[in-house]
Amino acid sequence: AVSTGEMWNRTFNQSMGPIGNMAVTAIYEYVGKATIDEKPVEHITYVAALKYSPPKAEVDSNLPFTITKGNFKSDAFSGTIHFDSESGRIVNSVMNMKFSGDMTFLMEGESREVSLKSEMTIESRVLDKNPLDE
Repeated sequence: AVSTGEMWNRTFNQSMGPIGNMAVTAIYEYVGKATIDEKPVEHITYVAALKYSPPKAEVDSNLPFTITKGNFKSDAFSGTIHFDSESGRIVNSVMNMKFSGDMTFLMEGESREVSLKSEMTIESRVLDKNPLDE
C-alpha cells in the first residue's frame, strides 16, 4: 500500500545479448485513484533514464556485424500506468521516450559509425477478454 504522492525507485538491466545492454532507472509516483471504463484504478506516473552499454567482447553472435562502441541515452523518458488493485494487473500504460546516441560496428572488416535519434510513444492496455474471440 502507498499513499498519494509517495515515490519509489526501481533499477533494472535488460540484456540484449550481442546487441548490448540497457540499464533503466525509474522513479515512480502514486498519484491517486482514477477511473478507467467506469472501473476504479490506481494512477501511477514515472520518469526514467536509459543508458546503453555495448556488448562485452566475449558475447557470441550469429549477427553479420559486431558492435564495438556505443553511447545511447534517453533525452526524455516518462509514462503513466493505471493499475487495477482488485485484479492485481495493469489496465493500461503509456510510455513516451526520446533517445539519441552513436554506435560503431564492425562489418566485413570495416568499421562503420551510425548516429540515431528516436522518439516513440507506446500505448498498451490489458483486456478482460480476447477481442478475437467475439
